[in-house]
Amino acid sequence: MPLNPSTLGEHIRKRRMELQLFQKDVAAIFNVSEDCITYWENNISEPQIQYYPPIFGFLGDGVSGKTVMEHPETKRMLKDVRSGEINGLVFSKLSRLARSTKEL
Repeated sequence: MPLNPSTLGEHIRKRRMELQLFQKDVAAIFNVSEDCITYWENNISEPQIQYYPPIFGFLGDGVSGKTVMEHPETKRMLKDVRSGEINGLVFSKLSRLARSTKEL
């Protein structure tokens, strides 16, 4: 795990490892291929601009210092992704919902 990430790919890898996720889990979150995550994390390619909002949601803190990934609803949806019930998550929508509520 990168101790002091300097690129977006290194930040993604660090966060993924902190959350104990596989690349396929992160790929499902962003609705991209596993290869995309590999390329991003290894700085072979950069994400397209439309992926930046959900990436920043994945990396950043949510309301009250909680990260979006620690929210119970996010955990439930990620479980559904892993089981094949849903294909991907859009964190920018969840972040917007979180900002509109008093308490998660």
